[in-house]
Amino acid sequence: MEETNTNPQPEYVVPFAISIAEHIDSVGLPIVEFTCEGKELSFIIDSGSNGCHINKSVVEELNLKTYIHEKKEGVVELVSTGNGLAKAATERCEITLSLEGYDFNVDFSVDSLDSAFDFIKETDGVQLHGILGTNFLRANNWTIDFANNAVYPTFEVKKKEN
Repeated sequence: MEETNTNPQPEYVVPFAISIAEHIDSVGLPIVEFTCEGKELSFIIDSGSNGCHINKSVVEELNLKTYIHEKKEGVVELVSTGNGLAKAATERCEITLSLEGYDFNVDFSVDSLDSAFDFIKETDGVQLHGILGTNFLRANNWTIDFANNAVYPTFEVKKKEN
């Protein structure tokens, strides 16, 4: 008697891959350019950060709406970064980033990152606008492929119901 799998494994597809070779060679960081509100924005893809961060000056320039993240009184929220723990920002912003015809909704912490990003621009010539951390990578099934100097999302193929 032939057994049928009642719980088939989902099928996945990689819709596109973005080369990070140029940025890896020049800055040593995986950087990807997205579009938001008609402006091209550059983000570090950072698996060492569990959160997503956008520069406050970008939010102001694009006139994006922010909100205050409410937290329990007396509780200090911490985020993990490549340099250890840091206090979480309370100002947040939900933004849609577009790339290769796909939209990615991201909930960002709004941070003043001008000094860090200005330093990278002066030393390496790359203007950064934010950081996409592990929560973005996991939510969108992104892979950082250093062997091929590429990053890409993986989408589950949704079957049409009859």
